[in-house]
Amino acid sequence: MQLGTKTFKRKKTFGSIIVAFLLGAQFLNVLLTLYLNKDTELDQSSGYLKYIFAIILSLFAIYCFITILIERKVFLFRSLFPMLILAGFLLTYLFAEKKSALSMLDFIFLCFFPLLVGSTISFEPKKTLKYLMSFLLFGLPILMEIFEKGNNGVDYDAVSMGTSYAILPIVMAGILHFIFFRKESTFLEKILYAVTFLYIALFIWRSYRGALISLVFAIFVGILVNFNKKNHAKKILFFALFTVLVTFIIIFKDNFVNLFEDILSRIGIKFAFLDKSVSLIEKGDITHGRLEIYRIAIEKILEAPLTGHGYATFFYYTDIVYPHNFFLQIMFDCGVLVGLFISGFLIVNGIKHFSFAIRKDKKYFAFILLVFCSSVLRVMFSAEIWRVIILWFFFGIISKKTDLI
Repeated sequence: MQLGTKTFKRKKTFGSIIVAFLLGAQFLNVLLTLYLNKDTELDQSSGYLKYIFAIILSLFAIYCFITILIERKVFLFRSLFPMLILAGFLLTYLFAEKKSALSMLDFIFLCFFPLLVGSTISFEPKKTLKYLMSFLLFGLPILMEIFEKGNNGVDYDAVSMGTSYAILPIVMAGILHFIFFRKESTFLEKILYAVTFLYIALFIWRSYRGALISLVFAIFVGILVNFNKKNHAKKILFFALFTVLVTFIIIFKDNFVNLFEDILSRIGIKFAFLDKSVSLIEKGDITHGRLEIYRIAIEKILEAPLTGHGYATFFYYTDIVYPHNFFLQIMFDCGVLVGLFISGFLIVNGIKHFSFAIRKDKKYFAFILLVFCSSVLRVMFSAEIWRVIILWFFFGIISKKTDLI
């Protein structure tokens, strides 16, 4: 039995609500923690995240009921990729449980469940962006508390790293909705744009380099793709200017950072990402030790190139929390052959989905640009890959065939 058009749209709207709650779970956790228990440390395993996931899980169960019993469709195996990731965790649990820093609950809720949702659920991308940026309204009464200093023990003021990346997808949803859909926006959406820009101003003030780079990259790509096809010359000019600017910053990064920070500090303006960069330059390592971490990771990969060491075992073998790079971690955890297979599968499918979206569906492109920039760019330089919710949701989406979008 096939659903009617209206019923199908309602189902996709329901799916959009589920996806918005999943992608905004950590931001909602920040809000609830500040409203209800300000003494709780904001991280992925504290606060009210488990209650938020209980709600999402309940909504997803209803969605499954609708799909299986009403539509009479079995959708669990739209992609076998989640089963591959699950098999890897089970092997880790059986043979390296005591070495792994990844608990079963963390794997299920921060990795496997988002992967399953991404690979199965149907949703409306544009509505999902709107629902995400709507979450910003709930933070307005405590706006300055959200952006309070959270990086205790260092000489620059920033929110905590977890808070920074919790805010990122929400403000990115607002800015991408503005870039792609502002001409057809409603009065409420225009209000949400204004709120988004307020958050972005504070985000730039108190956030980290990685989160800001992700936001800037999303804005750049969004503007470039959204240019009218007739404005081909503008695309080329915009891309050329951006490339020159980035090249200049890379070549003269130390001088550029110091000069920019000095100019702003003279007029009383301070940015956390600049203060951190200056601090690292003074210590002689603007990469914050990542090059040494990469060297150690490669050495350890070569010690077990076929079998790998198991999920989230890097700390056990090196006393370093994680490799700060997705490709190095997947090969360290899973072995070179499996790691290359997973990486190749994700790269090929990611290209297919972006190509499809650019050619046929700008709503879907705006959405996958959001999840890509909120997650993949992050795990290329930081983060434990098995605990980044949006990353595994993104992998779930691109593991499907494009004709299932």
